[in-house]
Amino acid sequence: MPGFGGPTGVGGVEGLGSTVYSYGNSELRLGVTKLSPKQGILVQNEGNGWSHNVVTLTPGVPGDSGSGFLNE
Repeated sequence: MPGFGGPTGVGGVEGLGSTVYSYGNSELRLGVTKLSPKQGILVQNEGNGWSHNVVTLTPGVPGDSGSGFLNE
C-alpha cells in the first residue's frame, strides 16, 4: 500500500466485470488464513467514479474494515 505522498484519489478500473483483489485478516475467520485473500469483480460504479461496488466469493466480515480493494 502507498505510504507518504499517496494515494490522492481512487484508482480507475477497466469497467464492469473487472477483477479486484483484497486481503482481510479478521479474528472472526478463526485463524484460517486461506480465507484472507479475496478476489472479486466490479459490479457497479457510483459517485462519478469515486465509489465502486464489488462482489467477492468470501464475504467481508467485521475486522476486515479498512482493507482496500486493488486492481492489478
